[in-house]
Amino acid sequence: MSAEELLLLQKIVMAEAEGEPYEGKVAVANVVLNRLRSANFPDTIKDVIYQKHQFSPVANGRIRRVQPSKETIRAVNAALHGHKAVKDDTYFFLSLTLAQDLTVHHSRTFAKKIGNHSFYK
Repeated sequence: MSAEELLLLQKIVMAEAEGEPYEGKVAVANVVLNRLRSANFPDTIKDVIYQKHQFSPVANGRIRRVQPSKETIRAVNAALHGHKAVKDDTYFFLSLTLAQDLTVHHSRTFAKKIGNHSFYK
């Protein structure tokens, strides 16, 4: 993984899970990495993160404005070194209180709740 991809992964985790507990940050990183390993999603970190309509911080520009915190960097590193907060078949998450589109909630299998995020297979 290039330094650019690592920073991008850290930024999407920060943008998505800034107010979430440490395990929630690890879980968001797990989701991105799970997608990267899946044949059903793009083949690079950048393409996974920038896939259309997947991550709201990409659409609203927040990903460009955040700077990863020490905890976020630690969570991403843990995920990269094999720490699993969610299983390998978990590809989606959302906050039921903040999400404008609940398609994932209605169409996917619930896996786990961490903080304000619900994770789905």
